[in-house]
Amino acid sequence: MLPNDDELAPSGGLIVVLAQRAGRTVQGPAGPIPQAGAGGTTAGSNRPSGPDSSRMTIEKINPDTIAPPHGHAQVVVATGSKLVFASGQVGIDKDEKLVGDDYRSQGHRAALNAYAAISASGATPADIVRLTVYVVDPAQKNLEELYAGLGAAAKEAGAKTTAMSLIGITGLSMPGAFVEIEATAIIA
Repeated sequence: MLPNDDELAPSGGLIVVLAQRAGRTVQGPAGPIPQAGAGGTTAGSNRPSGPDSSRMTIEKINPDTIAPPHGHAQVVVATGSKLVFASGQVGIDKDEKLVGDDYRSQGHRAALNAYAAISASGATPADIVRLTVYVVDPAQKNLEELYAGLGAAAKEAGAKTTAMSLIGITGLSMPGAFVEIEATAIIA
């Protein structure tokens, strides 16, 4: 039997309620999640304490056992208490017009749009821990233009290197768009 809304709200969700019904203790970021209807707050915390306890930490790892990265980090280990996911952003202005018909200008604008989306949550471009870049026709010449646009946008916005995947695709939902960028950030 599925839980009702009264059971879901205080406990955090369906999986939590079902696990608790099975007699399991469920750990949340601040300790055990109380049973529905138990009331009160959770005691204890798995978060660091002290003057820097609210800081997010990002550790970038580039193992020497794999090829060196070019403009990104191979691994990002991030801690924090709030995940922020920005939907894919293309190279359009506020009036929904494509900013150009080249990879550099569209990549630049798509990145700035992704940074603006992340910033709307209270995060900054420096809090981004992962980028996913979708590119129509990822030929070498197009990628060189794209990287120049991404680099300029990162410098402009104060973004740091992070984990990144670039995926070649056959098309995007907006005709004429060449680049779409998703971003994930973690903030304390």
